[in-house]
Amino acid sequence: MLDRAARRQLPARATLLQADALRLPLADESMDIISCAFGIRNFGDLQAGLGEMFRVARPGARVVILDFATPRNRALRWAYQLYCDRFLPQLADLLRPDRVGAYRYLPRSIRTFEPPDALSRRLEKAGFSRVRVWRMGMGGVVLIRAVKPDHVIRGPAEHLPGRAQ
Repeated sequence: MLDRAARRQLPARATLLQADALRLPLADESMDIISCAFGIRNFGDLQAGLGEMFRVARPGARVVILDFATPRNRALRWAYQLYCDRFLPQLADLLRPDRVGAYRYLPRSIRTFEPPDALSRRLEKAGFSRVRVWRMGMGGVVLIRAVKPDHVIRGPAEHLPGRAQ
């Protein structure tokens, strides 16, 4: 995806970066927008990854997360799971043999990942505010937006001696 994006005409301020989401090589409070599309489920430590997003976000910056979700409606959930478990892997194998099992992993990861409301609470725990959730694609896709507050109030534990500032 980065190679494809590099061939596009990007604004001068835009920078493409491949990095570990848990240790971003970016200065504190240096980003205006942070996005993660269809990858948040793969963070080795979700809370640490959200904390890293908070660290690099400027006050007022937006975080946008786009990912799959399980529909709330029982009938849609049944159809969605049937599609993901049965048809998607077979279709993928017809179009391009899936040697690594990605299309078998995907449905499991969608089912076992935190629901959007739990992810919203994690964003708030990381320090973000104004968290909003939009369900799309009949509930099979979710967009979550959060904002880093303009003024971050540090808790008392963050001011203890020996605590990193």
